[in-house]
Amino acid sequence: MPAIVEAKKVVKDLNSDKPAVAVKAAEQVIKKAGFKQVRKEPVRKSVTVEMTAPRLQVTFTGEGWCAVDIKMAYAAIVRKFRENQRELYRKEYKEK
Repeated sequence: MPAIVEAKKVVKDLNSDKPAVAVKAAEQVIKKAGFKQVRKEPVRKSVTVEMTAPRLQVTFTGEGWCAVDIKMAYAAIVRKFRENQRELYRKEYKEK
């Protein structure tokens, strides 16, 4: 609780038109309160698609997959497929 009281006191003492002073004061308050900056390493995720007959095989590797990640991966696969189709069509159209 004393850290919170000190933080409120420091914030009241600051001038609002001086952001550099505010940043320095916030850093000091964080140091006094004993907070640690936690930075997580980005988790490597990958999707492998094997297009073998008769069935398509999709493998998700890595940790922390959620429904939104899978939805975004699916959208990226569809988008890339359409881009490749357009590119092939353009190449074929130019040859004619």
